[in-house]
Amino acid sequence: MDEQTPTRSAAAAVWLGLVLTAGLTAAAQDAATVTYVDDTGRVNFATANEPFVPIGLYTWTSSPDVVRKAAEAGFNCVTLMAQGDLASLGAALDEAQRLGVKVLVDFHELYPDAKNPPQAIRQWTTFDDMVNGVVTLYRPHPALLGWSIGWMDPTAPELKARYDQVRALDQDHVCLAAVTDTKVAGGKWGDGADVLATMTSPVPKWPLAGAGHMVRRTLAIAGAERSVWLHLQAYDFGIWDRAHAADYRAPTLDEMRTMALAGLAGGANGVMVFSWDMLHRDRLGFDARWKDVVALVGELNQLLPGLTTPAPPPTLTLQANPPEQLFARAWRRGHILYVAASNGGKSAGSVTFRLPAGAGAPELLAGRAEVPAAGIGLEAGQAAAVRVLLP
Repeated sequence: MDEQTPTRSAAAAVWLGLVLTAGLTAAAQDAATVTYVDDTGRVNFATANEPFVPIGLYTWTSSPDVVRKAAEAGFNCVTLMAQGDLASLGAALDEAQRLGVKVLVDFHELYPDAKNPPQAIRQWTTFDDMVNGVVTLYRPHPALLGWSIGWMDPTAPELKARYDQVRALDQDHVCLAAVTDTKVAGGKWGDGADVLATMTSPVPKWPLAGAGHMVRRTLAIAGAERSVWLHLQAYDFGIWDRAHAADYRAPTLDEMRTMALAGLAGGANGVMVFSWDMLHRDRLGFDARWKDVVALVGELNQLLPGLTTPAPPPTLTLQANPPEQLFARAWRRGHILYVAASNGGKSAGSVTFRLPAGAGAPELLAGRAEVPAAGIGLEAGQAAAVRVLLP
């Protein structure tokens, strides 16, 4: 831990009393969940029988209404921003608990070089006090999955110091950092988080297969004790990079599916869609973009029984051709085999596999693909997921 950790640990006793004023019931405190990264690289709960795989939504809000809309869309996880007097955040956490949605409480801008850091949260005016207060206040909440502590702005040492500070106060919940490919290449972000969400690149400037490649590079630095998720850029990057807006556009449903399945097939154990707020600024309008996002979430939920299976990976050889642009991965739950395949390249490709005698025909769950008896044929830029009933 860094040199400041003992001071921060001692401060925990001061902040502990804040829990009693948070409006949390004794039952809610008793029901607090412990989350950790298990030996499969997935987030798990200490009392659960199977891993939790997020199909999540990034938000920069703390609105209970957004939690309701996310739940209606099929998301099982959201980020909520710690801001203002926290009254809305508390209500949003309660709503998430009612709806069965897990929450990552976000304070990723509590760094000196952040673009829009808050001047205060409640009565706290320093970043350390804000973090101490928020963590101590909400760590007992049963809807809490963990803390979102870094997103692009902090340096690796800053992120590590924040991680140590949070862990000194709360060793029972995971910490997430969203990382760019450039910083992943730096190789040290994994020291400051339990979960790394690696970002996809905006379309149409970068190949869709980049999502799978970035996940694999992140896995290489994450180590076995950390989980890797995909941070899906679902918005028009031109509203961010206004100087080059003509170079970008919003991704289509097909492109979002191809990136999401490339990430999962590349080894990610979760997908976080970015973001509720940016979709509201999209040049195509929120309603059109939200419709596509909801469709994608519905498709990913078709895969969720496989993604969360406690069973080990099936002994199935997946042959991807050409391998530099295709990603494929399989999961098994009971007698059902799930296969995801993504072709983020510029030419057609295929994934083939040998099914055991007596297996049913592959059933298309998501995407557009040719599905012969033992394979998935994909046009350029397409992805698909299939389900097979095994004997």
